[in-house]
Amino acid sequence: MSKIPERVAAGVSMVAIAATGIAGAQETAPGRTPLEPVPSIQFQATPGTNVLQSFGEGSKTFQDQAERFRDPKQRALIKAEQRKQLSESHRDIEEILELDAATASKLLDLLAEQQTSDQEQFFTQAAARSAAPPGNPFTQMVERAERETAKVQAIRDLIGQEKLERYQAFAPLVNDYRQVDKLNERLTPGDQLSLDQKQRLAELWHKQVHNEIYGNPFSMRLRPFGNLNSLGRMPSREELQRNSQLMTIQDNEESWRRMPKADAQLRKQASEFLTLPQLDALSQMNTERANNLKKWIEGARAEVGLSPQIPEEPEEKQPRPTPLAGKVKIAVKLTVNGGEATHYTDTVRNGESVTFKSSAGLIVEVRPTVYDDNSFDVRTLYYEPDSRGGRRLIGEGGQMGIVSKENRGVGGGSTVITGNQGYAIELSTQAEPV
Repeated sequence: MSKIPERVAAGVSMVAIAATGIAGAQETAPGRTPLEPVPSIQFQATPGTNVLQSFGEGSKTFQDQAERFRDPKQRALIKAEQRKQLSESHRDIEEILELDAATASKLLDLLAEQQTSDQEQFFTQAAARSAAPPGNPFTQMVERAERETAKVQAIRDLIGQEKLERYQAFAPLVNDYRQVDKLNERLTPGDQLSLDQKQRLAELWHKQVHNEIYGNPFSMRLRPFGNLNSLGRMPSREELQRNSQLMTIQDNEESWRRMPKADAQLRKQASEFLTLPQLDALSQMNTERANNLKKWIEGARAEVGLSPQIPEEPEEKQPRPTPLAGKVKIAVKLTVNGGEATHYTDTVRNGESVTFKSSAGLIVEVRPTVYDDNSFDVRTLYYEPDSRGGRRLIGEGGQMGIVSKENRGVGGGSTVITGNQGYAIELSTQAEPV
């Protein structure tokens, strides 16, 4: 299947994330199929990098890739490529963080080294796993959190705590700033975007993608294999792949149908700070984006034997469950970096949030919702205190599943998030109606 156009179908890969029930699941970069490696845009000290994109299709094994990092010349080439990409994606970092040119250059050098080391670690560990059984997964996550802490400290040592926090706020918006740069390239010199306009537009774009992923929990639900019950057996690899393709097409069709309304809303919000020529260029860019997605969908439909024409309405409408009225009992067990577990239990109105503080100092917000089809989802947000006396969001995710007599609405998983340090999080939740 051909690659999905850039900046579309933000919810595509959430199907796979929903299947795992991973706590703190990372936002998926829009424009990626579920099987394609994606860069993380989770709130981290450094923007995530697709470790597979820096290498050509000729790569055969993890061992081969790990060997490249042992060659000083090869490693230098990899780092140089990372530095080049950072220079392009961080064009305004000197102004955004109010750094002098020398410090900004040192920051990019540091980030390039960190990303190169991340790639080296990935391939080295992958090669080791292919040669021997993996060790304790959570122990490995704690080790990863320790590496994240070291990376954060190196950035803090260079630019200070306040600018570190500003950089961490910038990092998740890297893809959005790329879109801003593309818009700026369409404008005449007299209509170029100011730094403030770039920042506000990047934040708007990021919010739009975030809402596409998290604003509609039903788009994140794992949809069953179409005729699994009639098959009376587990589907074959080919059948699963086709089902995945059909789900990807359906997700993109839904995104395409929502585009006119979403783009009109974006233009309305952007009109508060963009000029008319800038707004017109933005509309033109969005129209081209919609046309590119339509072309991709038509090709993808033909590829799987469907009519290329996109139906006006979904061919198979999924009934949407309704949140139950009343209250929900929520129970949370949270372990950070292998330390003492925090247990929290409360009863809240269904769909409302409750906040508590973990033993590691993280502020955790959970929002349980139970539906009339016996399904549930629990949104989880992680905060830590900031340098201004408030709090800042450093990670988010969720769990989903079925409330039954057997599991009573239990979900959970593990992840690593990064703020002032790295946090290896192991989370289990239980949500059931009262």
